[in-house]
Amino acid sequence: MKYIVLLYKAINQCHGFRLYENTCFRFFRNKILHRQNYYNIFARIAKIGLSSHQKTAKPSFSFILFLPIANLWAKPCTLYRLSFPHITRKIAELLQRVLDADLGSGIERELIVVNDCSTDSTEQIVEDFIAHHADAPIVYLKHEKNYGKGMAVRTGIRAVTGDYIVMQDADLELDPNDFKKMLPFLLSGEYHVVYGSRFLAEENSHTYFSYQLGGKFLSVMTNILYRQHITDEPTCYKMFTADLLKSIPLDCEGFEFCPEVTAKVSRLGYKIKEVPIRYYPRSIEEGKKLRLSDGLKAIGTLLKYRFWKIPES
Repeated sequence: MKYIVLLYKAINQCHGFRLYENTCFRFFRNKILHRQNYYNIFARIAKIGLSSHQKTAKPSFSFILFLPIANLWAKPCTLYRLSFPHITRKIAELLQRVLDADLGSGIERELIVVNDCSTDSTEQIVEDFIAHHADAPIVYLKHEKNYGKGMAVRTGIRAVTGDYIVMQDADLELDPNDFKKMLPFLLSGEYHVVYGSRFLAEENSHTYFSYQLGGKFLSVMTNILYRQHITDEPTCYKMFTADLLKSIPLDCEGFEFCPEVTAKVSRLGYKIKEVPIRYYPRSIEEGKKLRLSDGLKAIGTLLKYRFWKIPES
């Protein structure tokens, strides 16, 4: 019997817009602007720009989780230096939540932890958790250098032994108990891809309008380019049959994993099913780290793979 897999990842690294952003940082630092003001400025810019094979055996399941790196920026910059000790403290809690999540009867799980060369106490926390949960099905993998979210996911996918795979962030914004809502659509064999939508649950709140607007824009763009009918393309909760996800050649290293995998499953002809999930958003001060450059890169990725050549089987 196979297991459910959790891929556990440290953080993204933005490459394409680093030089541009560092130039902005120097300018804003001279103006003594707070980090919150920096995000508000780019949120306004974004707003203005937008206005112009089911199996008979017991099924198993896979989780993919992402961890932030402490002191993300190596270059001197007092304005934008991110540290997430509060996220680090949540790692053990999150692992416990995933182990305790109700997935329904007959479902087993395996947690694959991928450390993307984190420089904080992440490794020690994970190793201590494993030591205190000797019977838990946890596999720990580590990168020798920091690549980003996408590469960590790809490393985790290669280690998957389960029948189904799902993504899980380390920030506790989403509830692993919602996996139970998503699984039946894969178990029935009707769908091979299920997304958890933060926008379908009316009770959810959203911390920043710019993030909400960006997510909806990417969803509309996906629907137009790929003839899907989804409301939350950048959601973390993406669930796949393992056979499908393993068959897709991925090129991503950073946050472009989400638009790339969405584009490719769509080009392969798979319809994405959505279910409402609970959402407990963080603030920037609590470690929210998406930037305007990540949104632009997501747009470019969706456009890039619209005419992706499907590999011959």
